[in-house]
Amino acid sequence: MLICGIGGEIGAAIIKYLIPRSKILISSSHSDISTLQKQDVIPDKNIHIPLNITQENNNISFFMILKQKFGRLYVLINTIGRSLYTHSIEDFPLGELKEILKVNLTTAFLLTKYAFRVIKANKPRGENIVHFIFSSVRKISPHKVP
Repeated sequence: MLICGIGGEIGAAIIKYLIPRSKILISSSHSDISTLQKQDVIPDKNIHIPLNITQENNNISFFMILKQKFGRLYVLINTIGRSLYTHSIEDFPLGELKEILKVNLTTAFLLTKYAFRVIKANKPRGENIVHFIFSSVRKISPHKVP
């Protein structure tokens, strides 16, 4: 199982739930593993690869290494979502919204594209790709969008 974007609240909650229920859990985020362990996000047994997966070259390398090391991918969970700006809905400029959508949707596309290259070779089939696309959490940005 691969989970990306675990530095945020939603990603951290999902990985905490999945760790005791998974044989192999690989995570990725901008944060290094020691930072995440200090935040009690992931234990030592987790395989964590600090990587900026908003960039296509990083996705190519990441999924090539994953396939070589593990041979297959069962589940990809993407919890990447970020808001570069926070404004009230009344004051949110369309240009900034487009920039946020570009980052979040491009990342979802890249993860799907390169994960599919790995999972389409799996025998037997039965894989899942799940995207949680979000950009604000009430605790961080109350009354803000997007």
